[in-house]
Amino acid sequence: MIIGGIGGALVFVTIFVFIVVCLQIRFKHNGAIGGRSSARCQHFALTDVKAATDEFNDSFVIGNGGFGKVYKGYIDRHLI
Repeated sequence: MIIGGIGGALVFVTIFVFIVVCLQIRFKHNGAIGGRSSARCQHFALTDVKAATDEFNDSFVIGNGGFGKVYKGYIDRHLI
């Protein structure tokens, strides 16, 4: 009974690791991981971001993320 439980757990872990590795490979090829850009991404110069957020003014903060504050801003009169 114990050996069956260990074998089942081993099969489960193997399948889980396989799925995670496949997903990572898939995301890398789609540009979601690894810093690749796509047609949907826009890149902004730091000077443009500073202008859009009024030099990172605290009144433009809309939340906090894993890397710090999240700001709203306007570029070409469109909220970003």
